Amino acid sequence: MSDKNFVNYHILISHNSSCLNRDDMGMQKTAVFGGTRRVRISSQSLKREMRKPRLAEHANNYWQQHLGEPSIRTRDLSKLNENFVKELSDEFDPAFVTEAIDRFVKTTKSTVNEVEEDTADEQGGESAEKTDSKKTDKKVAVAPWVVNEIREICRVIKAVKDEGLSDKELKKIDETFNKQKKKKKSKEDLVEEALGKKIEKMLKEKADVVANALASAKDIALFGRMATSGLMTSVDGAMSVAHSITTHTVDGDIDWFTAVDDLIQDSGETGSGHLDTQEFSAGVFYRYASLNLSLLQKNLGVDRAEALVIAKHFLHLLATTIPSAKQNSFAAFNPADFACASLSDMPISLANAFEEPVARGQKGGFRKPSINAFCEYKQKTDDIYDFEDRTGFFSSENCALPSNQRMKTLAELEQWLQNDGKA
Repeated sequence: MSDKNFVNYHILISHNSSCLNRDDMGMQKTAVFGGTRRVRISSQSLKREMRKPRLAEHANNYWQQHLGEPSIRTRDLSKLNENFVKELSDEFDPAFVTEAIDRFVKTTKSTVNEVEEDTADEQGGESAEKTDSKKTDKKVAVAPWVVNEIREICRVIKAVKDEGLSDKELKKIDETFNKQKKKKKSKEDLVEEALGKKIEKMLKEKADVVANALASAKDIALFGRMATSGLMTSVDGAMSVAHSITTHTVDGDIDWFTAVDDLIQDSGETGSGHLDTQEFSAGVFYRYASLNLSLLQKNLGVDRAEALVIAKHFLHLLATTIPSAKQNSFAAFNPADFACASLSDMPISLANAFEEPVARGQKGGFRKPSINAFCEYKQKTDDIYDFEDRTGFFSSENCALPSNQRMKTLAELEQWLQNDGKA
């Protein structure tokens, strides 16, 4: 079995006229690389489409079928509470679910709405309005939530409340109540406080059980989660995903379009009811990602073989996922022309194959020259650094990589990766 800890993914995919990822002005996202303008697709856009494909209701959801239910990402705790209460209704009283969420992020100390500024979310949404609300409507930064974590906390809360307090604990409460000079707390308050402390103690003892519940949400194990308080744990993501850029220079085009108003046409008026513009372009994109296998194993509590199964599925997603923006207008549903996976000792991006922008080929296209530029650069890099990576690839075109590394199909390459770099 290979001891290589990293899987490096390299994808080349050509999109026809499209606008797959936009900025806050509705223009294509871009980057300057090698001194020239490239069109860019953000990693957030790709990851969002992998986890929550827009057409999932009408087609197979690959992530859900092979990697399970992804986490729920939200900052609205009231809506999250409604969602989890419904999902756990057969197991727990709604009050347990609400208390579990409160304990998870320690929201009970606040009575006003708090919104932490976050980068634009993966759907391009805007920050929530800062309005006063009750503590059940408190909003925090967008975070991934897993129902199994809440389920485990609910189990602890229910177990403690079903057991109640012992005679010794109740006697201590009576003593505390009698010692109060001004009776600031009622016996009921003291009982609730004691139960709360008992729950906190039990949750600390069950911390590993709650943390292990994360294994059901592989997107958190792959992409990570940042937490600052409560029982929510931070997770270092095992996957690094680069922003995709075109292998060549791109000058955007502008589509000037109109929408005809059928009713004003009937009244004899001419012209359109709506005029607007949309930037678009076509190009060959380089997608790169790197997976830390040992960290994925740690995050999920699995062995290398199981981690490689996940690595295989991510290869499929990286090669086939296409952002959904403006697709009703452009239909740029293009398959990848080239995919390469390497088992390596370190993360290695080969974006510098395109630092000098690819020039059009003899027949005017960028697809073949991009494949050639990548393969030649990879060969040169492997030779210079004497890398001993285990490499496999599939390509729609012949290229400079060794023929014994070539697979006939994407499915064959996926199986090669699952087999730890063995055919």
